[in-house]
Amino acid sequence: MTERSVRPLAGGRASRKPRRVLVVDDAEGVRTCVASLLELRGYQVDSADGGRRALELLEAGAAPDVVLLDVMMPGMDGLETLRRIRAGWPELPVVMLSVVARTTTIVEAMQLGAADYLNKPFEEEDLDAALRSVLERSDLERERERLVRESADDAVALWESEPMQRIEHVLEQ
Repeated sequence: MTERSVRPLAGGRASRKPRRVLVVDDAEGVRTCVASLLELRGYQVDSADGGRRALELLEAGAAPDVVLLDVMMPGMDGLETLRRIRAGWPELPVVMLSVVARTTTIVEAMQLGAADYLNKPFEEEDLDAALRSVLERSDLERERERLVRESADDAVALWESEPMQRIEHVLEQ
């Protein structure tokens, strides 16, 4: 990563609470550097030194908006951690980070449901763009789900309305 001017990205609209990111990397220096960068941009950051710890945090109720997950870690690697995150938290976006740029690893991560994949070292702008894209997609999906629910609720309300009940009564006769 290189030093650049800091631009706040995490809040979006003024009324929205800061976004929370879970940074998972066995390298303490990477975790600290990424966490500091994200905090400067207005994100709330939790960190874990491996896949098992990340899963413990999620199981304990941590609610990140996105996970930044290293691929190569001792013990439970990033791909296995991704599998388990998908199983327990299927809607949680995960961006993979790795010094390994093997096509097979990237393809496997994407097939497992990674939202994006960044090669380390990465430029701050690349991280910003990945987070922005992933969070926007997540927001759009949540909004779509909300609209579907509202539409279903509206349809139920319509069928339960007094005029529709009268129509149904007439049709039943």
